[in-house]
Amino acid sequence: MPTIIRAYDNENKPIIGKGHGLVPLTYFTILRLTEGESLRQKIDGYETVCVVMSGTVDIAAGGEFFPSVGIRRDIWSGSADSVYAPPGAEVPKST
Repeated sequence: MPTIIRAYDNENKPIIGKGHGLVPLTYFTILRLTEGESLRQKIDGYETVCVVMSGTVDIAAGGEFFPSVGIRRDIWSGSADSVYAPPGAEVPKST
């Protein structure tokens, strides 16, 4: 599975963007951050679930801070950790 997903480099841009004709209520992206890299996102009108597929990240969502989310070395090593943010919440992430 990681080879199939990684074969498409979306450059941290949405795979399914806002208002997509077939799935208008869905916004989907895969983010890849290297150690020390950070990213801020605010997606108005959409709930956000940050699912940490591998590695560990710090996530702030809706005014709450969640340090060191994720403990898996890869997608085959146990359950994924996640953080939920309500619609329109800014979600900064960093490794």
